[in-house]
Amino acid sequence: EPLAPPTTSYAEYAEALALNAPRAIDGLPHWITTLGAPPLLPAVAGPRETTVVLPPEVSDRVTRTAPAALGVGLTELLCGALRTALTRIQRTPTDLAIELERHGRVPALDHHDYTRTVGWFTAIAPVRLTAHTDPVAAARELAARQPDERAHVAYGQLRYLDPQTAPLLTARPQVLFNYLGRGSENQALHIAGGDQGSPYAVEANAWLDEATGSLH
Repeated sequence: EPLAPPTTSYAEYAEALALNAPRAIDGLPHWITTLGAPPLLPAVAGPRETTVVLPPEVSDRVTRTAPAALGVGLTELLCGALRTALTRIQRTPTDLAIELERHGRVPALDHHDYTRTVGWFTAIAPVRLTAHTDPVAAARELAARQPDERAHVAYGQLRYLDPQTAPLLTARPQVLFNYLGRGSENQALHIAGGDQGSPYAVEANAWLDEATGSLH
């Protein structure tokens, strides 16, 4: 059986991102303000890793019951819980910038089609959140403030592809949150401090194991 026609190549995608980078300039003031949030920690002492696996019945309440009852997405709810936990370790509870990782294939041009394109389409962009002691309130603030998928791409264009704006966006938040979705690979939630190769003080990855129903 013949293969389907090829879709837009990754090289075409990358070229289009670079060519269109100056068009994202309108969002520059927002990103500068977001990155101006105080750091989480003055310094990181050393690496550590924590893995948490919730039982299936608890995972079901977190991933299905709670989002439906509260009217917020799972990603927002999990990141809201992370923001609340981090408030407790801030010397003075204040604003905090968190980088969010997305995996959507946002077309760089309207006619682009990436359905069969091989490549890494992850986009990371920051969101600035106030201090919280209530994870639901933090989740609602995140839902209101977080950049959409196109804004994620636009931030990356300004930070990495536009030589005029890149020097203004060199600050990096100390926290990264990434919800990987459902899967079966051995990728548990981990929080790593001072990890070699990671620029973050705290990095949290969450995923739902389809085989066991447990949230990692």
